Amino acid sequence: MVRYETLVLLCVLCFIGFSCEPDSFAESENIEVTYGTKCFCQPFGETTTIFNPSLIIKTKISNTQDVEDLSCQKSIAGGDWNMVLQNLNIEEFVNIPETVGCPNCADEGAQWLQITTQHTGHKVTWSNNEELKQMRVLLEIIENLITKHFKNTECQ
Repeated sequence: MVRYETLVLLCVLCFIGFSCEPDSFAESENIEVTYGTKCFCQPFGETTTIFNPSLIIKTKISNTQDVEDLSCQKSIAGGDWNMVLQNLNIEEFVNIPETVGCPNCADEGAQWLQITTQHTGHKVTWSNNEELKQMRVLLEIIENLITKHFKNTECQ
């Protein structure tokens, strides 16, 4: 009888342990998505936008000492964050090479996307003249959210 009770107890503990194990890809509070552009042909040569479950933070870094860097942040609505998550395929993203094309070659600039979770992080950089086809829908959503939240602000 003692063996049977021990076996049942072990099974229950294992079940609880496995069922409570967090899924790193589904835990939205542990995900941060960062999108950036770099082109030294503009007054603000580098722009970075960070998305997390509560905020969108956009930073524009100046090319010259005459113009100050800018940083703005906005609260992100749950529906906007969910759109990002629904179009985020981390397994596919981590299989994209870190460099696509020839970013920053011939003064054409670069774009980059970084996804960081509790367990992993991956950054992909590509040329402004290239399209990151695997993440096309996600990038369109990100660009639309940046426009939506920062239109008519100094960080536009």
